[in-house]
Amino acid sequence: MADLRQEAKKRGLSLKGSKATLITRLQSDDQRRTAPPAPAASRSSQPVRKASTTELPGVPSTPSPPPPPSFPKEFLEVKLPDLSTPAPQPQVQIPFLPDFWDSSRVKAESAPQAPETSTNPKMIAVAGDSTHPGGGPLHNVYVPSNSGSPPDGQGSAPPSRSLTPEEKRGVWQLLGLLAGCWIVAGFLEPRSAYPHEDTAADKTSATH
Repeated sequence: MADLRQEAKKRGLSLKGSKATLITRLQSDDQRRTAPPAPAASRSSQPVRKASTTELPGVPSTPSPPPPPSFPKEFLEVKLPDLSTPAPQPQVQIPFLPDFWDSSRVKAESAPQAPETSTNPKMIAVAGDSTHPGGGPLHNVYVPSNSGSPPDGQGSAPPSRSLTPEEKRGVWQLLGLLAGCWIVAGFLEPRSAYPHEDTAADKTSATH
């Protein structure tokens, strides 16, 4: 153990650890020392070959790529307003002629005046016929017609007339239908057993 530590001290390695740790450390140092150094990358001194752009006869030239599509400047250009700056104020209109104190009055007098609309309430009074031109409206101008009233000499009773043969036949058929229904209803009426019992009781009481 002392020899291992002394050897590690000579090589400048750490002396801490167990015996196995010191042995592994010394073996790693031996492998590092015995390994050959890596060769340095040599740079090639060959000249760089440049491509020629001259066209040879019989060899088709490579077509140049199409230019990228160009869009107008306003296309897809969205600008948001800058709210930090104040809104622009309208410019003051500078008059070309001198403005005097009476210029507004002169302009108002020269301008055509609009018709004034009266806002005062109007009073309308109802007067007699004498105040109207031409005597006013005339009463009883419309004469009602007597087309709905009966003529003179006739009563209010409607005129009577005799029945036609078809109407008479219809009346007789209606009367016959009513009489037949009444007779059939009398035959089809159910008879009760109670009246027979009453008559039998009356006969027995009369015999006694």
